[in-house]
Amino acid sequence: MPMLESLESVTEDAKMKTAICALCKNERKYIIEWIAYHKTQGFDDIYIYDNVSDDGTSELLIILDLLGVIKRVFWPNSTMPQPENRPYFYTQRGAYAHFRSTFSYAYDFVLTIDIDEFIVFENCSLHSFLAEARRRHPSVGAISIPWLLFGTNGHVKEKNGLVIERFITCAPLPANLKTPIDAVKTFYCPKRALVVATHIVHLTSGCSLDNCLDIAKFDKEKKIQFIKWNYGLATIHHYFTKSVEEYIERSNISTNKQIKQRRADVLKNFTVCAINNLNALKRIDEVKRKVFEMNAMVSEYKRYMPTNIYVNAGKIRQGWATFFVSGFEPGASSANILFRALADDRYEVLTQARKVFANGQMGFLFDLSYIDNINIKTIVISIPGYERKFIYNCGMPR
Repeated sequence: MPMLESLESVTEDAKMKTAICALCKNERKYIIEWIAYHKTQGFDDIYIYDNVSDDGTSELLIILDLLGVIKRVFWPNSTMPQPENRPYFYTQRGAYAHFRSTFSYAYDFVLTIDIDEFIVFENCSLHSFLAEARRRHPSVGAISIPWLLFGTNGHVKEKNGLVIERFITCAPLPANLKTPIDAVKTFYCPKRALVVATHIVHLTSGCSLDNCLDIAKFDKEKKIQFIKWNYGLATIHHYFTKSVEEYIERSNISTNKQIKQRRADVLKNFTVCAINNLNALKRIDEVKRKVFEMNAMVSEYKRYMPTNIYVNAGKIRQGWATFFVSGFEPGASSANILFRALADDRYEVLTQARKVFANGQMGFLFDLSYIDNINIKTIVISIPGYERKFIYNCGMPR
């Protein structure tokens, strides 16, 4: 494959701060590997917008946030009432816009990608790549990186192992694919960014580069694709399908018939990808150590979790929902247990059972009084690190 000259000798800017912003839903099996991989690449911070998972991802992300591994932002799904004149607020683009306006000021460059996407550098590191971009183009505002699409690797059933180890065969160059999914993901410089879209970034000033660090030339019709694809100095390894079993499981999350049909059609093009590509494995030992370290941290957090916690709901009165907690002794480590209250997949509170009620029981309150014109139907109580959930329908346990 064609390569550009090595940037290994480029002086890295140690003061340059970088972050990733990603939206996440039901990625429990993959999220630790994805975080570990990008930590080894040198990103300072990873912000994950939690799109209300129901497979344990939300609780895991809460633990990782408490441990300082990532920064979690609760981001309700698209059924959330949208602010007036902002129909995309709680979508992916809304998450990117929220990050840009709320957190991005602290960083020199931000990368927006998904949990099935891994950035891979060729003959350079994250910081030498960005330092060289600035050296060549001091006014750089965005750097777009093309997808390299990985298929099933011939796997029908899901197997154990890291994603980057299980899937090592990629598709031919996008120009040779009979599929519309050829796109880029983008680094951007916050001080020059105006609108952060899903694939590209519109700037207030400066220039947009491609992955060869030349001025980016996009297709006039397909505006999220380069006119000419190149391996360049970096690619986004997009593990679009994983195994057939995993792909079907993922597709079933969507209730949109058109999206499900599109996914079925796309799968036909990715059951066999014939080009071996091991570039994501350059730091595999470091990634595995990081995965082990993160799993150990989570296990240590869970070690102090009581084994028989029970949450009982009281009545909802004047906008307050009362919950009584039993199964642990108040004090020391037990009192620090975090409870997550989620109303209709829209409103979340993280709290501790430190309230002492008139009956002598310990518990917590969920303040619903600030929610206007909303009839709460279901409240789910979960405890990060504890497998059981408590579901209450209109305040009555079920």
